[in-house]
Order: sequence, then C-alpha cells, then structure tokens
Amino acid sequence: MPGEAGHDRGMYRPIALAALAFCTIAPLGARALPGQSLADFDSWVHKNATLHGISGEAQLDGTIDYTVTIAAGPSTATYVASSDKDETAIVRESILLAAPDDYRLDQHREVGARLLSAVYGGKVADDFRDAKVAKSNGEDPPTVAMRGALYGYEISGARLTVRALADFDIDLATL
Repeated sequence: MPGEAGHDRGMYRPIALAALAFCTIAPLGARALPGQSLADFDSWVHKNATLHGISGEAQLDGTIDYTVTIAAGPSTATYVASSDKDETAIVRESILLAAPDDYRLDQHREVGARLLSAVYGGKVADDFRDAKVAKSNGEDPPTVAMRGALYGYEISGARLTVRALADFDIDLATL
C-alpha cells in the first residue's frame, strides 16, 4: 500500500540500480575538480565523453554555471560546475540525480560513489566512500557534509556536491 515504509523503499530500488548500471559502463575521463583553472576544466570536459554537450550560463552573482544532463540508466542526472566570480577557477561541482523529492543520497552512498566514478573516476569515488561525516544540519532532508582526504562532499537530497577542502571548511562553519 502506498505510504508504507516497505513500498516507499521499493520505488527507489530501480533508481539505485539504474544509476549503478550506468556508472559501471560509463567511460572514465581525465579529472578536473574544484580548485582547478577554467582552462584545465575546459581541457578535461573535452576529454570526458560523459560531459559532452556541456554549456555555460552567466549567473547574476558574476559566476558561470556549466551544466550538462547525463544518462543514468532510465533516469538522468545533471552535472553542474560553478566558477568563481573572477571566472578563473571552478569552485564547486554538483551532480543532481533525477529522483523523487524525498530521495536521499546520504542513504544510498554507493549510488553517489558510482555517479562520482562516472564523472571523475575511481580515485574520487573511493575518497567519497572513505569520507567521514563532519556535520549534518538535521533538516528534512538533511544536508550532510563529509570530509574526504582529497575533497569535501555535501549531500542534500539527490544532490551531491564536491568542494575543494579549503572551501568546504568555510562552508562547514555555516551549515
């Protein structure tokens, strides 16, 4: 019956399986991550088949958001990279899985790791798998901040954000 706990979890299983299937066969490219220059980011995007078709749009705050929709089995995910205000470096990157409003990647960490692997490769996915929870704000859905050895990760619902550790520490104080 709809609304029962078992039924709700069951509807997420196809999303998780689709994301895992997509990420297992997705080609791995060079890596660009928060903190890299826009020139490095541009070079990486052109070498990463997963991100072909990415486009940039100027934001009101002076930054640029680069976005592309990627296939994730029968679902999709949107990759977004945001520049700094000087438009010299990427400061934040996110993957938003198309999922029901109450889907929580913090409860499906392996799905998040597989999405990261598809975009960045196994090293970043492993860093995410090993990341420790640094803080959770307790909201519904919660924003969960995790610190890895390489990057900071923030999960809110179906959005997984990757940050340079220096920026992560600043944002962690305001979570």
